Amino acid sequence: MTAWTLARGPAPSRPLGHAGAALAVAGSCAALGFGAALAPQYTALAGLLGFGLASLFLVPIEVLPLLTLLWLALVPVNDLPLPAVARAASPGLVIVLVWALRREVAGAAHPSRALPAPLRTTILLLLGWLLVMTLATISLSRSLVWDIAFGGTVLLPLAIGFTKREARLVVDGLVALGALLAIYAVGEFLLKHNPLFGHLYERAPFPVEERWSTYRVTTALGHPLNNALFFAAASVAGFSRYLETRRTLYAAGFLLALVGLLLSGSRGALYLTPVCLVAVVAMQVRAGALSLQRLGRLALIAGVGLAVLFGLYSQTVGLRANSTEGRVSTDVRYRALEASLHASSRREFLGSGPGTSNSADQEDIQNPADVGLVIENSYLQLLVSIGLPGLVGVVALFGGLVWFGFRRRNIAAAGAFLAMALVIGTYNFIEGVRPDLLFLGVLGAACLATPSDRPEGADAPAL
Repeated sequence: MTAWTLARGPAPSRPLGHAGAALAVAGSCAALGFGAALAPQYTALAGLLGFGLASLFLVPIEVLPLLTLLWLALVPVNDLPLPAVARAASPGLVIVLVWALRREVAGAAHPSRALPAPLRTTILLLLGWLLVMTLATISLSRSLVWDIAFGGTVLLPLAIGFTKREARLVVDGLVALGALLAIYAVGEFLLKHNPLFGHLYERAPFPVEERWSTYRVTTALGHPLNNALFFAAASVAGFSRYLETRRTLYAAGFLLALVGLLLSGSRGALYLTPVCLVAVVAMQVRAGALSLQRLGRLALIAGVGLAVLFGLYSQTVGLRANSTEGRVSTDVRYRALEASLHASSRREFLGSGPGTSNSADQEDIQNPADVGLVIENSYLQLLVSIGLPGLVGVVALFGGLVWFGFRRRNIAAAGAFLAMALVIGTYNFIEGVRPDLLFLGVLGAACLATPSDRPEGADAPAL
């Protein structure tokens, strides 16, 4: 008998509850039977979804954030031929909601301790501004969808908070997934075709098609830019964990993720990743975690990383940078800068409403060539949609997460989050890839991780 059981006393008998559960199970079986006879395909799908949802209440709570990361990395909801509702209410969001519910019921959530006062103030101000801009939006439906996505996938995990164990599982899972997907990326690059997901990406509402001057991998993450975002974060996390533990597996994870980053063909992510690696080294030095011996190991792994970069650069990012397609891509981003500044200035830099940057950008076009132009920068999207006050709030939130990640010695999570925060500035992630906003929420919560009140192994009430 555990201490938790002793504290609660013997469980009271609940005959009505058991009878109700039995009736529910019998009714579910009967419904599945009738459904299988009438519509077997839809019934099978409903049964699988029901089983998956039920299993979320059976696995340990601390595993659910890792399951969220696994889902995001292996099921690219945004780039699959799925209905729009699957992107608005993605399964990843469902996992987070179940995790939040179970943490609250189990009494294991510590929002007041997880969120430092400056971040709590920043979030409250940001929420207030989002409410104001939603009321004044040019498209209420788009603003509500974006508000729900941002609040549920980014802000909710921050408010609930991770324990140290949850954060460690997420960071190690990120490194492992980065390595596995990088191995798949190598095979895909050699085949010049994605054997598992390619045919699905072609049928998506916004098809992912190879139209670039060099082959860019899509793996299980979808668009090459999503791959670049993930591999950049995984490489920085692997590098940081190697400095902390000196385990060769983390070094291998770092190098493999670096290969995946190169094969994604993203120039911005490749140029920003070294900045994050230097920031991680600075954090480790500041925290007193780097000795002279570890600095020698750092020089060794940095040398191997540079060799990988030079060996693959000319066949991937370098080849694309010197191509006509690459120069056109760069020109589009400069044009998007001018167009977004013009669109935001028309509204006194107060914004057009959450999630509406592309609609606002197309309302008053100065250059006819800009018709259909997409703002390929998440922060410019925020400037147009939620204005300068909202942009300042988001940047302050992201910067605060990195800072407190360093202060709480969650350096690997802080470095990975920094990589994502920088790389999303190279494409339209913040409004164009709503399901993957969970990456920011999960890594942000890992930055703020605090020790659990209960020792590991202590029993907690199951939901």
